[in-house]
Amino acid sequence: MAAENQSNNNEESPCWSLIMERTFLLLLDQHKAITNKYESLLDHIKINSDKEKGYASHVEQNETSRHKYEDLLETFMVEKKKIDEGHKSLSRELEDMKVKHNICLEESKGRQDESIVKYAILEKKYNNLFLKLHEQIECPVCLEVPEAGPVFSCP
Repeated sequence: MAAENQSNNNEESPCWSLIMERTFLLLLDQHKAITNKYESLLDHIKINSDKEKGYASHVEQNETSRHKYEDLLETFMVEKKKIDEGHKSLSRELEDMKVKHNICLEESKGRQDESIVKYAILEKKYNNLFLKLHEQIECPVCLEVPEAGPVFSCP
């Protein structure tokens, strides 16, 4: 029986080694496919890792930009507040100046009215003086008033 088993093994041996060889080749092809897939996944991971680094860099830049923006915004708000306070101060000054201007206008109108009255009084005095002088130097005969000197008088 041992001889039969050995002859069966010999007969099955070439067949068995062919099967083993094909199985080995199949396993080798599967190993290559898995290796290629593994390398592809590694490349994918590297690309994604680079993208994540780029993303992290963008996030960091955005964070820096956000801080700069917030600082600028804060500076702007402080400057705006200063300008608003200055504007309020200038508005109050303007209102005070308007009030002073109106007071000056009223005083000026009062002085103008006084000046008009004084002018009218002076005009009246001048006219009275003019009439008195006119009467004193007017020639009673010809009724003319001399305009230049010497003034002759009628006998």
